[in-house]
Amino acid sequence: MKDPSLKIGAKMFLDWAMVSVLFVTFRWGLLEKKMLANLHRLQATTCTWLVQVVARATIVGNYEPNTMMQIDMPLTTPPPDTLRCIPEFVLENVVVLITKSRRTVGTITDEADMAGLLQPALTLVLTYMGDSTRIYNPHLRIRLAECLEAMLPNHPDDQQSLSNIAFF
Repeated sequence: MKDPSLKIGAKMFLDWAMVSVLFVTFRWGLLEKKMLANLHRLQATTCTWLVQVVARATIVGNYEPNTMMQIDMPLTTPPPDTLRCIPEFVLENVVVLITKSRRTVGTITDEADMAGLLQPALTLVLTYMGDSTRIYNPHLRIRLAECLEAMLPNHPDDQQSLSNIAFF
């Protein structure tokens, strides 16, 4: 008669092995140079689009930003009604990418173009944090503050770098 704990142990080991393979595959796929560069370009474009949407007054019949407009801080226009149509997870995905990029800054290269993401992301954070009527969710506002903190440079004398701080 076989011991039931051996069956449970074997099943746990197989489950652990499968999850480990998935984790390593996913991690290496995300850290591939071209994937990171394309992901950062997508996020920079998303940041620019979100700022362009919020910077325009609501015009009946035209809900899309067809042309790029100059953004002057602070924005004085009230948030448009079209902002309600954009799910919060779009903004949160940008925030998560920036905070995660900060934590993995040692594993990525210059080809990932983090500098190209900085200006659109900073404009996004300042635009949405500048007026509480643009984001009502307090948790998302806190995440934006964490994102802003992740964009700060490390000081060489700091004992603990910002890349080691866990935001979750």
